[in-house]
Amino acid sequence: MDKVRNEDIRKKTGSRKLADIIKERRLRWLGHILRINNSRTARQATQWEEAEILTYDKAEWRRRVAQCSHLDAG
Repeated sequence: MDKVRNEDIRKKTGSRKLADIIKERRLRWLGHILRINNSRTARQATQWEEAEILTYDKAEWRRRVAQCSHLDAG
């Protein structure tokens, strides 16, 4: 029944929280996306102010995704 807190284990091993590692990787990924050419689909997706709202309209979201898929195929 001995319990060791995760925080104590991380201090002893020098490990970081998984959430912090994931956050750092996401930020690196975002930095990569923001540096690529504006004509690339991934870059254009970051500029969709309405994207989150569109996800609630599944039919419209699927139509837009299909448009992007079509652009990548060309």
